[in-house]
Amino acid sequence: TMAPSHPLVSDLRRKGVHYINAIHTDEAPTISYSQALRDHEEAQNSTKVRETLLRQLDDNKEQLVRAEQDREQWKQELQLLQLRYQKEKEEIIKNDEFTSLVNSTVTNMIGSLEVPVNLPQEVEAREEAVKQYFRQRINNLIAENGDLQSKSAALLAETAALVRRLEASVADGMRLEEALHEARERAAQLQEEVTTTATNYEAQLSTMSEHLLNMNERLAQQKDTIDQLQYQIANKKKGKK
Repeated sequence: TMAPSHPLVSDLRRKGVHYINAIHTDEAPTISYSQALRDHEEAQNSTKVRETLLRQLDDNKEQLVRAEQDREQWKQELQLLQLRYQKEKEEIIKNDEFTSLVNSTVTNMIGSLEVPVNLPQEVEAREEAVKQYFRQRINNLIAENGDLQSKSAALLAETAALVRRLEASVADGMRLEEALHEARERAAQLQEEVTTTATNYEAQLSTMSEHLLNMNERLAQQKDTIDQLQYQIANKKKGKK
């Protein structure tokens, strides 16, 4: 019959079985180390994308400011041309009225003198030419202003899209950093558990070894005592004979 195990051996065996079962027990789902590395890489890429988006956003803001400045410049030039056109028109009307009041022949004591005046056709032609010039210039300015407004609207839409992408990138980066932080904490916790368990096993094995050594010494002493008693008993039996 197999002798019963020592209590320390049984306790150590029981703790070992419990530890093995704990290792194989399904734990709550955690992020693996490889997944954490991928998340870290994605976080770095997300940071680079965020920096690129910020640069693009700054460029778009500068372009938008320049477009607004150009639009204001063309607007002022348009107003200036309109004022010049109005002034030129008023001068033409004033000259036309003055011409209509002056007789074409001036008579004095010496005689008569023909005064050269502009014919109505020439005045109308000049006025029409001025109108055409300013009309063409105004149309060009309106077209350029429309182009600038279209570009400004496109830049605003692109900037809004970049802002949305930037916000999404920031959110992804924060999520990945949080996942990486949790993975690192879990890895540190597992490492601490392994270290603690190994230390406990080493301490228990050391204690058990010391206890077994003491037991061996006691058994050796008891065996010596038994051998000595048996030897004395045998000698007594021989003496009686």
